[in-house]
Amino acid sequence: MEKDNVITTETEEEKNTQPEVKTFTQEEVDALIQKAKAQEKKKRPKKEEWEKFQAWKKEQEPEENVEVLELKKQLEEKDRELQMTRNRETLIKQGIDIKYLDYVNFEVSKMVDEDTDFETAMTTYLKDNSQFTKAEETKKPIATGMPQGGVSTKFDGVTQAFLKNNPDLEKEIKL
Repeated sequence: MEKDNVITTETEEEKNTQPEVKTFTQEEVDALIQKAKAQEKKKRPKKEEWEKFQAWKKEQEPEENVEVLELKKQLEEKDRELQMTRNRETLIKQGIDIKYLDYVNFEVSKMVDEDTDFETAMTTYLKDNSQFTKAEETKKPIATGMPQGGVSTKFDGVTQAFLKNNPDLEKEIKL
């Protein structure tokens, strides 16, 4: 019988050890929230302390001189101008027609990124847009009746008539 009592008490104890679910009223929840807010507020620095900290932090930061900033800005501008000039020279060497130079420079510059340099972008662009390169200029001979290139030993008709009338000048002209 004792065993029965022990078993019975154990089951009753097990029932009692199960956690009881506690329900809270709205006032209790509000009170817990207010208590948590108060604890967090105590952890934060006071307004005066915060302002002192911000002032100290600002003092610790190195101040950049206005002149230094202006010089850095000018240097960046000069670097951009130099790069544009180099790009233009590269395009001219590739045979880009002068009237399209700025446009092609702009289009190729848009293609430049971390992975693509200017020369690679230019090559790619010119493969697709060969109309911007100068056409090979071929010189066609023009029929003028006059000998082209070199020195002529013959005189034209007017000079020959003049020399007939003035034979003593012919020697001086041939020299």
